[in-house]
Amino acid sequence: MAGNIIGEPIKPIIGEQVKLRQLVHGSGYNENSIQRSPEVLNFLNNKNSWIKFASGVSLDDGYRLKDLAKFETSNYFTENDIDSLLGKNLAKNYILFNTMQSLTQGAELTTTGEGKDAVTTQTRAATYQKRSGVRNTNSWDGSNGKMYGGIGGNSRGLQPSPGITGITVESVNRGSIRKATVTLKAYNKFQFGIIEILYLRLGYLMMLEWGWDKYIDSIDENNKPIIKNVESTVIENTWFKDKYYTQLEMLQNINGFVDRYKGNYQGFFGKVNNFTWNLNADNTYDITVNLISLGSVIESLQVTVPSSPMTTSQLNERKEALKKIYQINSDEGEEQYGDNSVLTNLGSDRLTNFVAQQISTFFTQNLGKNKNYYYFPNAVGLSKKDSDKKNISTNFIDLYMIHIVNYSC
Repeated sequence: MAGNIIGEPIKPIIGEQVKLRQLVHGSGYNENSIQRSPEVLNFLNNKNSWIKFASGVSLDDGYRLKDLAKFETSNYFTENDIDSLLGKNLAKNYILFNTMQSLTQGAELTTTGEGKDAVTTQTRAATYQKRSGVRNTNSWDGSNGKMYGGIGGNSRGLQPSPGITGITVESVNRGSIRKATVTLKAYNKFQFGIIEILYLRLGYLMMLEWGWDKYIDSIDENNKPIIKNVESTVIENTWFKDKYYTQLEMLQNINGFVDRYKGNYQGFFGKVNNFTWNLNADNTYDITVNLISLGSVIESLQVTVPSSPMTTSQLNERKEALKKIYQINSDEGEEQYGDNSVLTNLGSDRLTNFVAQQISTFFTQNLGKNKNYYYFPNAVGLSKKDSDKKNISTNFIDLYMIHIVNYSC
């Protein structure tokens, strides 16, 4: 990514996983390839995707749940039932995963070693109350674990559990933030009420996770692939613990599971920024929840910079100055700097204009002796090559990151 100040390369672990998949998909080709064993065939033909969606809502009192109880019979939702769902318990009981499940026990992980040699193993599996069967009582406590008729009363007969029907995730603002759309289906008022309390909350934090159920860990010395199952994730390990996590800690936690599962897992930590729902002719509900991440790089910050709007001629002059710094021939056209975010996006926002201004004027300001910056080559002295000023611009990212913290975010 030559000349690209903002951006990062693909993780090496992703490239390794692609290579392992190529070897497994090419199994049985010849005597030197991996054997197409039953385990390999199971991986190739029976690999399934999964989605989990958990809420960050905690209830201080049960008045919303009491309102829900009015939709059902008088004996369906008791005071004891409501008390048992206060705090984080409501969110733990209604995780959108394989329809809607209750987390009864979180997982435990143990990490041995440090740094690149660290190995994380699951010492206790997470357990869910898996829904099955048909309701045979008219109370919430006796029917909550049933697949048909388990969530909601019996006024409209036996109805299936609600669940996720699809998700889409996209990167915006040149990858600095992400947006996600989750579509849900509910079959009665009670189900819609639970989803409304937990997931249709503007500004509340949510955890969305998805991935494959199995992955290739490695290939052993006998040319046999080591295929493992994806186990617990952030929702089972971290989300409901009585501990506060910063945004950075959550992102690091997600990235830890991405590395652990070799790129076959991904998580989205964000907040609800919009939602919609429709009541269909058959009295079912189609629900859409829009999420946005909290941002992870500097372009997603709200910054105040001393940069004013530029005229067309000023933009062209600045582009010419930048092309000289980046050693781009003026006759080559814009396609020659398509991967350069500063030149490509010059004029699109004040922050990009400010970055371009600092780059284009930095080397005329006494070679970086401006009091607002620290010029790193000065710490060790300039080499003859550096003194030609042809390669100095590569150091600007460090200078910019030090300077930008002086502005309010």
